[in-house]
Amino acid sequence: MSERSKPKIIRSKLKLSQSAFAVLLGVSIQTIQDWERGRRSPQGPVIAFLRIAEQHPEVFAELR
Repeated sequence: MSERSKPKIIRSKLKLSQSAFAVLLGVSIQTIQDWERGRRSPQGPVIAFLRIAEQHPEVFAELR
């Protein structure tokens, strides 16, 4: 899986809309769209959140 596709795949597995995913991660919807279209890549602490979401999606289910 390419790094570019990860946010979209993770979001899909969590069954979240772009807006709900943005709220959960504390970023804008535009940022989510940019990640999913490959215009930008996640940076900083959000990378850790994405790893947790990928490896332990149940944690994010509890946060909703």
